[in-house]
Amino acid sequence: MRNHAAIVVMLVDDHSMVRDAHRALLLQDFPAARFLERDSLAAVLADAPTDAEGGTGRPDLILLHFDLAGAPQMRDLRAVLRHHAGVPVMLTEAPDSGRASLEALNHGVAGYIPKTMRGCSILPAIRLVLSGERFIPSCVVADRDGALADMAPPAALMMPEMCAPIRSLSPRRQQILSMVASGAPNKAIARALSVHEVTVKSHLRAIFKTLGVNTRTQAARLAMFADMAGLAGRAAAARGADYSGKLN
Repeated sequence: MRNHAAIVVMLVDDHSMVRDAHRALLLQDFPAARFLERDSLAAVLADAPTDAEGGTGRPDLILLHFDLAGAPQMRDLRAVLRHHAGVPVMLTEAPDSGRASLEALNHGVAGYIPKTMRGCSILPAIRLVLSGERFIPSCVVADRDGALADMAPPAALMMPEMCAPIRSLSPRRQQILSMVASGAPNKAIARALSVHEVTVKSHLRAIFKTLGVNTRTQAARLAMFADMAGLAGRAAAARGADYSGKLN
C-alpha cells in the first residue's frame, strides 16, 4: 500500500457529476491522490487485470456505484473482485437496506456506503477500509427485524451491545472519539479543543479503557459501528466553546 496521501482510486460511475463529487471529497483528505475514472463495468473489465504483486497502475481502492454491481446476485461485483483481486471495493450510492448490504458484504466488498450517508462520515469509512478493515454501515446493525436477524442473529444481538460503552462516555469523550474516527491526530484534536495534548492523551487512555480496546484503529472501528463519525462536525464547532480541560 502506498502512502495514503498518494493513493490511486478507481471511480466507477456512469455519471460524471458523481465522479467529480467523489474526487473532490477524497482530495480533502488525500491531496496527492490519483484517479482512474470508468463510466461502465465494461470499461473496468477492459483494464489489465490487477496482479497479486500490484504495480504503478494498481488501484488502492475502487469506488463502484451500486447500480453497476449487478444486484441482486451481484454478478458484476463478483467480476470486478476477480478482475482486481486483492483491491478493496466499496459500493457507493447504495440502498439503505440491511439485506442489500449483507449480500454485498457476503460477496467480499470492503465497504458499503448508503446513499443517505453524510460526506463527513464517508471519509472515515474510506480510511478504515484503507487500513485493512471492513466498513459495515449502521443500517446493517439497525436492521435486526430484517436481513440481519435472518442471516446473522448473533451479530444482530451483539453489535448494539458492543456500541453501548460508547454511549456511556461523557459528551466530551464522545467528541474526542469522533475526531479520532475522522482521522485527526492528537495535536489537531488538542488545537481544535484549545487544550494541551497531554489532556487529549489522558482522555484517550480513559476512552480505550472504557471501550476495552488498545489502539486508535480499534476505537475508530467501534465508533463506526455506532455511526459516530457525524459528531466530527460538532467537535469542530466546539473550537470556540469553553473547555476547561478537566477530565469528566
